[in-house]
Order: sequence, then structure tokens, then C-alpha cells
Amino acid sequence: MARFVAAVVQAAPVWMDRAATTKKACRLIHEASQQGARIVAFPESFIPAFPYGVWHHGVRRNMRFYQQLTECAVSLDGPEISMIQVAARKAGCVVVMGVTERDGGSLFNSQVFVGADGTLLGRRRKLKPTSAERLIWGEGDGSGLRVFDTGETAGRVGGLICGEHNLALARYTMQSQQEQVHVASYPDPRMEGRPFAERVDAAVRHYAAEGQCFVLNATALLDDAARAALYDTAELASLDGEYET
Repeated sequence: MARFVAAVVQAAPVWMDRAATTKKACRLIHEASQQGARIVAFPESFIPAFPYGVWHHGVRRNMRFYQQLTECAVSLDGPEISMIQVAARKAGCVVVMGVTERDGGSLFNSQVFVGADGTLLGRRRKLKPTSAERLIWGEGDGSGLRVFDTGETAGRVGGLICGEHNLALARYTMQSQQEQVHVASYPDPRMEGRPFAERVDAAVRHYAAEGQCFVLNATALLDDAARAALYDTAELASLDGEYET
């Protein structure tokens, strides 16, 4: 495999704004291509945002958030994916995008793979959402454990999402397909403090050594707008003990 430039996006989405985040992603793809990148990797659920609140909020608040996330989720045949395809084609680079995908009435944590010619190479869904994530995302299946041959652009490209890197059989399945470039999509590793960040670091380095492939570790950022939306937990309870909405 010839040497080439890879871009790993570490950026915050426009919080829960599908259209604005997609436009931002397209700008980042263009910027990366201007720097010579031939593959651009994005964090977990970059569009419209990673649902951090599921780890920190109670059921009542998460139910409201789930409704909002459902409204902002991406369909595989929707305009957002089409825009990413156009951006990839214009930039001439492979794109691996993390999205919350809506399929019927269900949501999935997905990676979307787009070729340098704008072709939709495929989509994979996180096999087993981690712990509290199961309140939001459905389960994927083994059909998504595929490596895509992008030719001279970026070689054989695959990916896994966050906790999937702890699944030995998922790693084996990807690595057995002669994976050369692996996209590891994560949320902001600071969301649970130092222990989680250290686990991410260990998982990424282990995958590279075990699979003898290059790993693009794409992690998100929480900006001020996201923090305000997530951690503004003020509520008003009436005299009968019920919350006022």
C-alpha cells in the first residue's frame, strides 16, 4: 500500500442540528482534501450528535431527548447522506461518517462508508449498543462486518464503533479480511473521565498491533452549546410533586 495522507476529524457537531452538522461535515471534508487527505474519518454519531445524556440523565428527560434524536436522525436514502457523497466525490477522498440512523421506527448507531467517487460503499450498525445506549439504539448484525476495497485511494478500509473494539470475534472478523486502514469511531473520551480515555487509548493501540493495520481514532468534542444542552438540569416541581413542563 502506497503512502497517503489520512484525516481524522476531532470536532463538535452543531448540537442536534442535522442540516447544519451535515454542512459542517462537508466543509471539513473539503478542508481535509485541500491538505491532501485521501480518507476522512468522523467520530461516533457525528450527525446529529452523540447522545451523552443517556449516561447522565433520568428516564423522564431521556424520553424527551429520544423524541428529539428521532426527529434529527439520518436516513440512509436521505439528503444528508447524499450531501456527504457529493462532498466525497468533489474532494476525491474516502469518507467514513458516524451517524444516528433512522430506519422505520428504530434508531441505530451506524458508520457510513463512501468511496472517493461518491459511491455509497456500505453501512454498518453497532452490534450491541453499550449499556444505557440500548435505551436509544437498536442492535446491528454480523452482515455489517465488512472491509471495503478502495483501491489506490486508501486501501482496504473497515471500522468498528466504540465498545465493539472489546469484542474479540468482531475484531477477528474485520482483521481476517486483510484490513489495512481501520476507523475507530468514539464519542468524546472525556465524558467519563480519565479511566474511559485510557481504555480508548489502550483499545486503539491494541487493535493496530493485533491487526497490523493503521487505526484512525476519530473522537468527538463537546462544545459549550452541547454542554449547556446536556447539563442544564434545572426543573420546576409543583405543589403536588409533579414536574411542570
